[in-house]
Amino acid sequence: MAMLNRWDAMKKSILQPNRGRRPKLASECDVLDDAKFWRNQVVREMSRKIAEIQNAGLGESRIRDLNDEINKLLREKGHWERRIKELGGAEMKLPTGTQSAQLLGAELAGGDGYKYFGAAKDLPGVRELFANQEPAQQARRTRKELRKNLGPDYYGWRDEEDGLLLLAEQAKEMEQRDKAEKEWRETQSKRQREQGGGMEDIPSSSSAAATGREGGGEEENFRAYVAVPDRQAIEAIMLKKEKEKAMASLAVVEKYQSRGMQREEEDSLELVGKKRGRDD
Repeated sequence: MAMLNRWDAMKKSILQPNRGRRPKLASECDVLDDAKFWRNQVVREMSRKIAEIQNAGLGESRIRDLNDEINKLLREKGHWERRIKELGGAEMKLPTGTQSAQLLGAELAGGDGYKYFGAAKDLPGVRELFANQEPAQQARRTRKELRKNLGPDYYGWRDEEDGLLLLAEQAKEMEQRDKAEKEWRETQSKRQREQGGGMEDIPSSSSAAATGREGGGEEENFRAYVAVPDRQAIEAIMLKKEKEKAMASLAVVEKYQSRGMQREEEDSLELVGKKRGRDD
């Protein structure tokens, strides 16, 4: 196994280019593959230090030093990601899920970008700062998320099933109609007063409708209310139609049955005739 490990290490050293030490400035790197390699190296170092800082028994000074080193590596990672984009590479996206919350750490509201990781959040003085800051504003949901849980009630598809709602709508409709008619009559009376007329010249809606029915003419008369059948009438109509369908189906069945019986009778007569002929 040791020989195999040495052989694997030697093969990797031969295949991989010798990049030397990581440049201090990302702008000194002009090769895209090298920039990606150095960025991944920074991420590995940062992940190792984040895993180490989770141990609260390291001591306050060691935890503070680790947190400073992680913030330094985090800034360096950002420099390498910008350099990769400048060299024509893809934009590096942040990891998602619980791992990203652990890698990104916690930042104080109104801070300068300095973040606290692992046990550094519970250091003396830091815990009080996080406890005193205001809760973060909840992110607004998108329109797609809002529409996800909308049911048929939101679109009013079940309004016709609510009798109380129908009565309330009818009462509100009558109220709005009376209000609109009152406003119209007030407007007409104001015009008549300005023109020198009186209230008696304004026909009401009922009298206007009666005049239209009596006068006739070329105007069409529309019925204000149409007789709508109630539930019992609708059930009676549906029952009648079902009976008609059943009678029609029964007639078809009887028709085919009568034809079948007629054929059987003809076949039996034919057989009887043939038997008598052989007997003779």
